[in-house]
Amino acid sequence: MTHRADDPLQRALHDLQGTHASPGFTDRVMEGLARRQARRRARNQLTLSAATAAVLALMVGVIFVNRETEPTRAELANEARLLLQEHARLESDFEALRADTRDAVPVLYLGGDDDFDLVLDLAPIIAQPVPAATGATDTLDPYEL
Repeated sequence: MTHRADDPLQRALHDLQGTHASPGFTDRVMEGLARRQARRRARNQLTLSAATAAVLALMVGVIFVNRETEPTRAELANEARLLLQEHARLESDFEALRADTRDAVPVLYLGGDDDFDLVLDLAPIIAQPVPAATGATDTLDPYEL
């Protein structure tokens, strides 16, 4: 944005006489800044002290609550019994799944829609022995199966 020489604002600003600071102005400004910094430091120290006190109170509370709620021997024994029961249940479920899969027909579902499902029977492939690789650079060719 350019200003014309006859712009009233430009003329008014040009006609202003320079002002000089009163004696001691810089010292007063610096003292005011120092007071403001001192208040800010005091406020920061108070905030830090309050936060530290809150953290310490929280830690003491946690320690106190943990001491109050230590499990008894009977509670620990009950928890161990429940864990052993859960382990036995999971083990029996796993064995049932393993038994179901022993007799299952190996198939691979390839996709489909409401009218058509495409399923690949893997039984002939699984029944064939897998040729052993003869060296580290040998690869298994899926067409040899």
